[in-house]
Amino acid sequence: MKQNKQLLKEAIKSFPRQCGVYLMKDINNRAIYIGKAKNLKSRVQSYFSNDKSFKNIFLIPRVHHIDYVLTDTEVEAYLLEASLVKKNKPRYNVRLKDDKSYPYIRCSVEEMYPRFYVERRVKHKGSLYFGPYTEASVARRMVRFLNEQFKMRDCSNHFMKGRKKPCLTYHINNCTAPCVNKVGEDSYRQQVKQSLSFLRGRGKSVLKKMESQMRKLSSEERFEEAARLRDRMKAIEFCREKQSVVSQTHKNLDVIAFYKDKKAVLFQTLHVRSGAITGHRFYYDSNMSTDRMFFPERFCSFVIQYYMDNLIPDLILLSGEQTKDFLFSTIEKALFKVHGRKVCVRNAKGSVEKKLVDMALKNAQSRFKEQDSRKQSLLRGLETIQKKFHLKTWPERVECFDISHFQGKDQVASQVVFEEAVPRKEDYRKYKIRMVKGVDDFASMKEVLERRFKHKEYPDPHLLVVDGGKGQLKKALLALKEVGKEEIPVVAMAKARVKSNFSSKEIKSSQERFFLSGRKNALVLPPDSEALRILMHLRDEAHRFAIAYHRRLSQKSLVSS
Repeated sequence: MKQNKQLLKEAIKSFPRQCGVYLMKDINNRAIYIGKAKNLKSRVQSYFSNDKSFKNIFLIPRVHHIDYVLTDTEVEAYLLEASLVKKNKPRYNVRLKDDKSYPYIRCSVEEMYPRFYVERRVKHKGSLYFGPYTEASVARRMVRFLNEQFKMRDCSNHFMKGRKKPCLTYHINNCTAPCVNKVGEDSYRQQVKQSLSFLRGRGKSVLKKMESQMRKLSSEERFEEAARLRDRMKAIEFCREKQSVVSQTHKNLDVIAFYKDKKAVLFQTLHVRSGAITGHRFYYDSNMSTDRMFFPERFCSFVIQYYMDNLIPDLILLSGEQTKDFLFSTIEKALFKVHGRKVCVRNAKGSVEKKLVDMALKNAQSRFKEQDSRKQSLLRGLETIQKKFHLKTWPERVECFDISHFQGKDQVASQVVFEEAVPRKEDYRKYKIRMVKGVDDFASMKEVLERRFKHKEYPDPHLLVVDGGKGQLKKALLALKEVGKEEIPVVAMAKARVKSNFSSKEIKSSQERFFLSGRKNALVLPPDSEALRILMHLRDEAHRFAIAYHRRLSQKSLVSS
């Protein structure tokens, strides 16, 4: 390791003193950290200056070589860094939760008869987008509410074109049936206008118009229609009460705050749309360097990466004394290049904005303590696994395999990966069993492991877990021997079983059992052990992933037959 570190130092001497992006890669040529720098040579050399820093303890020992890409400006460097991080998903960069953008509500106003959708990608020009929403379920409920209360169509364009009679949604009075011309285009546009006014936070004006319409219907003795309008007004009023209004302005803004210590950082986002808080999220990272010198740039990188797939508001408020004016300007220029429209990035001004930033900071501090406590608990669990299974190295990367089939048909296997006891979903793999005919889980496990370890681009796990008992353990050991990976420790995990009989009033259950090579009896971990919880989560995740794949294949087989 010392020899490789010295070779890296020598290679860095030839780096240019220009603006660009550097990629630190492991022995398998996978990017494990990507950063930007005004001066590439100076920045990369700083990683070797302090032996007690986070970078030297965790990152540098894993670096095999370092590549770089030159850019003309710092803004281009930030954008290239964000693009490469999104593509390569390096382990030691901030990873946005689930690697998904927020769900938005889209209104297809460019169509003759618009409708509402829930989408994560802003890709349809001419459509209006509302959000972001913290959870997709909230966005879906809002779409359902808009469809029911404003009688919007919920059918696809293809379904609508083929209709000759109105569907059930029309008959239960939840749609005005534009598909069969039960409503004119102008009247339908009025429904759309009302629903958009509600989404923009103008619920009061919508209610006033509906109230006057209700009184008119009542005066004309059209009482059933007036009653339906009254029920819609009550539903809208209830929905408005659920929103937390923090400002009377109609400005859309986001707040991004952070809380950190010497080892980790947590970014907290808060979204305000039309004066009401619509959602919030947090991103905890224990791998990011929080050095005072470089953290402002890391914060800037996070903000730019965050808005690569999310809509930008009119205003972004950043917390912290470490945020500087030149960073605001850099973020504004980068986001303009990405989205093609201007955004204001600055610190809070005025009591309302400062109150919002304080709210985000309090949330960041509270969640940081929760996540830090959880992280320490997981680390203790991994230490217990290392001790109980007599592992030579800390089980940083653990892989689990499971077989799924129905009476030997559509046999599949799953590979699930945990790093530092957290799922790394981009490394999940699924396999079709090709060589084994009939029901033979042992042979299937052997085939899958042989195929897995032929892939040299993936790092070897520090622990291999297979679902099953002694039989699966033997096949796993045999497969590893045949591919020359005998040094990888293997454990077979047998599910807990319920023992009962009709005469007994008591139901007894066995514990989860672990079978190790060279050990006659199964190992049992305490039921309240964090190590057991980690391993059960790993096994259950592999089981879920395998069953989901098997069901998809079974459904395809049924359709094709």
